[in-house]
Amino acid sequence: MSTVTVRSFQRVISSAGEAIANASNAADVKLFTRSRAGMTLTAAGRALAARVPTLLSRWDIAFRKTQAAARMSEKTLHVGFLAAAANEATPEIVAEFARRRPGWKTRMRQADWGDPSAGLAQGLVEAAILRLPVPDAVGLHIRELFSEPRWVILSAAHRLTGRDRIAASTVAWRVGEDADPAVRDFVSCCVDVIAKN
Repeated sequence: MSTVTVRSFQRVISSAGEAIANASNAADVKLFTRSRAGMTLTAAGRALAARVPTLLSRWDIAFRKTQAAARMSEKTLHVGFLAAAANEATPEIVAEFARRRPGWKTRMRQADWGDPSAGLAQGLVEAAILRLPVPDAVGLHIRELFSEPRWVILSAAHRLTGRDRIAASTVAWRVGEDADPAVRDFVSCCVDVIAKN
C-alpha cells in the first residue's frame, strides 16, 4: 500500500470516528464502551447498528435518484446495454430518440454479463436494452421488444434433422470425447439453461 493510500485511509477512519462521536454526542447516548481490549457496542449502539444498513441503502437510492435528476435536467439520457442485446436496432433506436427529443444527448453504457439489468437496478442509467430474463426485476418496468429463435446445428444423419422445431430437451448433446471436461460441463450447462427457458 502506498504512503498516500495509507494517509487517505487514515483520514477516512478518523472522519468515521469523528462522525460516530458526533452522533453519540448529538443523541446524548453512549454508543461504545472503550477498553484496552477495544470497543464494544452498548445497547444503544446495537440499536443504531441494526438500522444502519437500511439507512445506507436508502441513502444510496436517494443519491442515485439525485444523480438521475441532474442528468435529466442536463437533457442527457443514460442507457445501459448488454452486448448482443438489440445490436442491429440500437443505432436506429438512438437516432429515433434524437429525432423525437431534439437537444437531448444519449450516453450508452455497456454492462458486463454479471449485471443483467445493465445498471438499471442500481440506478446508474435511466433506461436499458437487455436480454431476458432479468433476475430480480422487482421495481423495473420491462417491455419485451422482440424475441429471437434459438438454433442448433445437427449432422445430416441426426435423427432430428428435417424438423422445423426442436425442443432443447429432445436434443442429444454430444461433445467430442477428447474435449476437456470443463468444455463438456459448460455445454451441459448451456443445454440445461436453454431447456429451462
